[in-house]
Amino acid sequence: MLGESQFDMYCGKLSPEEIATELEETLRAFRAYEHGAYARWVESSNQLFWQLTISDGSEWTLRLGDTGEHYVHIHPSRHSRHTRRLKGNHLRTGLSTLIMAAMRSEKPSLPLMNEVRANYLGLSRVTKPLAREIFATLNEFAEIAGIPH
Repeated sequence: MLGESQFDMYCGKLSPEEIATELEETLRAFRAYEHGAYARWVESSNQLFWQLTISDGSEWTLRLGDTGEHYVHIHPSRHSRHTRRLKGNHLRTGLSTLIMAAMRSEKPSLPLMNEVRANYLGLSRVTKPLAREIFATLNEFAEIAGIPH
């Protein structure tokens, strides 16, 4: 699910498993890994979350999860190293435009982007500068993922 507002996406070199392992090791060192201890640790914070830094310098926000089984909720911290702040509608627009272009066997374009926004996403038209920004973000992700673009 992509919200309408901003969110932070990690673009660093560590895999999700490496990130989880580092955070788990830190929580174990704090004696805050088991569910009850973790809940007490989070609740001891004034904001009901903690931020931890891992080996690549990225910061991660840890909250109490919604379910008993998945009680450690993590996400990249705002403005953290190796993260990119995105607007949900920009990412939705870019991805939807790429998908539509592929379905039609044509190149992504501003007219196609505006058609997708109006007809499928219920969003207003974008200008050339904003379209360039959206496509630049997608190109950056393609670069990170090693996808030819």
